[in-house]
Amino acid sequence: MRSLWLTSFVIALIPLACSIDFDRYEFAGGDASATGGASGSGGSAGSSETGGSSGAGGVAGSAAGAASGGDARGDGESDAAGDGASDADAGCGPGTKPCGGSCVSVDDPAYGCGLESCEPCQPLGNALCEDGACTPERCPSGLGECDGDPSVYCETDLLNDLENCGGCGRACSGASVAARICTNGSCTSSCDLGFGNCTRPAAPTADDGCELRVATDSTDCGGCGNSCSAQSLGGGGLVCGQPAANRCGCDGNSSRCRQGTSGGTCDAASDRCICSSTTCRLGEACRREGGADVCSCNGNAPCGGAATVVCCYDPAGCFNLATDPANCGACGRGCAPGFGCGAGQCRCTAAGQCNAGTPGTCATNGRCVCGGITCGQGERCLPSSVCG
Repeated sequence: MRSLWLTSFVIALIPLACSIDFDRYEFAGGDASATGGASGSGGSAGSSETGGSSGAGGVAGSAAGAASGGDARGDGESDAAGDGASDADAGCGPGTKPCGGSCVSVDDPAYGCGLESCEPCQPLGNALCEDGACTPERCPSGLGECDGDPSVYCETDLLNDLENCGGCGRACSGASVAARICTNGSCTSSCDLGFGNCTRPAAPTADDGCELRVATDSTDCGGCGNSCSAQSLGGGGLVCGQPAANRCGCDGNSSRCRQGTSGGTCDAASDRCICSSTTCRLGEACRREGGADVCSCNGNAPCGGAATVVCCYDPAGCFNLATDPANCGACGRGCAPGFGCGAGQCRCTAAGQCNAGTPGTCATNGRCVCGGITCGQGERCLPSSVCG
């Protein structure tokens, strides 16, 4: 009879048990109290003073409860702050990380780069995140970070700085150079007479100064590209260095003066072509026109004016090599900006022209004076009062 009664009682309890919402109760990892209550199957029990038993995985509270360690959760994760929240609980999505109670981008320099740290990049105002690491900000075009001082960033003018022309540490060479010049990131230095700045390598290749000897080069006579050979099609063209360095002449060979059916001759004393009875300028040859031989500059009209005017192939035309600052002493040989040309030499005409980093003065002979030192012809005052 008793057995039948117990069976009926159990059957009556089954619907009641099924209606209970067990999710409302935290069985895994509950607080281990001072009475030594046991944790669920993920938590751990209170301290040894409580005598509780632990589950497998969670971090237990102390005998005082959550105050010293917080809830031990049944999921095996605990929070040292006592709130039971993990990083995952912060809800930060992909590409973000928890910093200062908020989710921030892993690519925000203000919180460091990547997942490892929340410390800002230094210097913060000039940093980017690349591949999870802090990197310096790329400077605007024409500027460079060359001095290593993070307080002043992108301070160097790569377009005009003689010591950093086109790139940090890329100095314009002083080899056979009259005036070191950096223009738009390229070393465009003016040259000593008889040398040419012809290759002008682009950054980051080191500059080679005025590398080419042009005093007797028939392809580059006195300046880059000034070809004597191309100035007359007869006899292989004119020759550089005859009658003088940096000049194109016929070198005693009449055939060099003849273009087409011309019958011009070469004056052996001056190495100038003679067309009919007219002695041509250096660089000119003879061509047939109207039944007579006439002097011609690159197939065009002959040059006139002062005796120091010659025919250049490049730049093409007639130029006075004694006074033209773009063709001073030789075709295509330019002077420093603002300088004049006198007797075929580059000369300053005012003190301001000497300042290429340090103020200087212009002496009466057309040379700059830097810190008491008289510079060479065509040189200027560089930083630290150095001529160059």
